[in-house]
Amino acid sequence: MDAFDEKTVTESGLVLPFWVPPHLAGNKIVRVGVDKKFSSIQSAIDAAVEYNTIVIDAGVYYESLIINKPRIALMCIDGIAVIDAINQPLGSSPWRGTSAVLLDEGAQHGYYYGLHIKNASKHGMEMKGHASHNLVHHCYATDNVLVGFLISSTGNLFYQCGAHYNFDFFNTTPGKDADGFQVTGNYNKALGRTLYKAYSNKLYYCSAFHNADDNYDLWASKNTLIHGCVAGYAKSSEGCRERRPVAVKSMGDGSGFKLGGYSDSSGRGVFSNGSPTLEYCLAFNNPQAGFNTNNTSGAKISFSTAYGNDQEGQGRQFWMYDGTGTQANTINNCLATNAFISGSSIATHNSWQELNPPVVSNADFLNEGRIQGPYSRKKTARFVSLTMGHDVLSRRISIQEAMEMRIEP
Repeated sequence: MDAFDEKTVTESGLVLPFWVPPHLAGNKIVRVGVDKKFSSIQSAIDAAVEYNTIVIDAGVYYESLIINKPRIALMCIDGIAVIDAINQPLGSSPWRGTSAVLLDEGAQHGYYYGLHIKNASKHGMEMKGHASHNLVHHCYATDNVLVGFLISSTGNLFYQCGAHYNFDFFNTTPGKDADGFQVTGNYNKALGRTLYKAYSNKLYYCSAFHNADDNYDLWASKNTLIHGCVAGYAKSSEGCRERRPVAVKSMGDGSGFKLGGYSDSSGRGVFSNGSPTLEYCLAFNNPQAGFNTNNTSGAKISFSTAYGNDQEGQGRQFWMYDGTGTQANTINNCLATNAFISGSSIATHNSWQELNPPVVSNADFLNEGRIQGPYSRKKTARFVSLTMGHDVLSRRISIQEAMEMRIEP
C-alpha cells in the first residue's frame, strides 16, 4: 500500500499558506504527529515519493532530516514544527558536525513551510550541489553551531525566513564562520574548481539578527537577489545558549550584508563578477559595515538604508570597493550618515551626495520600532525611521515600508 494513501491537499480541505507552488494542491498527503501515521518526520520522508506532501503537527521533533527526493513538500500549517537537533554530538570542529536539515543532491523543486530549525551541530538547513529550485517559506534557523541557512546550490527562493543567534563558539576563531544566511559556491583549492555553484538564489523579506559572523554572506555566489531584507547586531556572542557551556566572545567580522568574490592564495579571482542585487534592504547596529562589497564586482545596491553600523568609525555604513572582476559596483538612492566609496564604484542620488546639508545626521533618526517574534530574545530592538517631514522621504526610500513588513510572525 502507498504510504501516502490519504486524500489530496485539495480533497482534505487544508488551508494552505497564501503562496505555494501550483502543483501542491493535487499532492497526496500524509500527516506526522503523536497520533498520526508517522511519529517522526524522517520516516515520512523515507516513505515519500515525488509529489507527496508531508503535513507536520505543531510541536517539537528531536531529530535531524536528510531529504534527497524531488518535489517533496514539508509543511506545518497549524503553528510551528520545531526540529531540535540538540541530541546531535558536537564534531571536532563546527565543520565536522551534522546539519539539522540537509537537502542533498536529489532535493529539487521542494517546498518547506513553518519549520523552526535549531541546535544543529553544524548548519541549520544546508542545501548543497543539485538541491536546487526549492522554496523555503516562513522558516527559521536559530542557535545552530555554524550557519543558519547554507545555500550552496542554484535557483532557490527564501521568503519571510529568519536566521538568528547562530554561533560557532568552539571554532578555532569563535564567530569566524557562523553567518545567518550564507549563499556560497564550494570552491576546492586542491582541485582548482568549484564543486557546487550558488547561482541565481533569491531572498525576499528575510531577517537576520545576532549571528556571530555576518548576517548575510554571499561569498563566491553569483546573481543573488536580496529584496526587502533586514540585518542587525552581527558579531554577536549571544547564540547557542543551550550548547555553549560558558560565555565566549565572537571574533567574527560583523557586517550586515557582506557580498563577495573569492581570491585564492595565487590571487586568481573566482566568481569575482558576482553581480548581486540588493534593494529595499536595511542594515542597523552591525559593528563592521552595514553593506560590504567584499571584493565582488557588478554589485547593484539601491533604495537601501544603513544606520548605526561601522562601530570601528571608518565611515562604512556602505563600504564599496573594487573586486577582481571587470564590472563596476553601483549604489543609488540609498540613505546613510556616511559611505566609503572607492575605485570605480559608481554612486548616484544618495543621501550623502544630494541632501542639504549633504550628510544625514543621527539626529534625523528619531523613532524606534518594535521587532517581536518567538525567536527574538529581545522584546524590542532599536529600529529607525526618519523624522516626518524630512525632505529625504519625498525622494528616497521610506523606511516605514521596511518597518511594517512582516519580519517574524
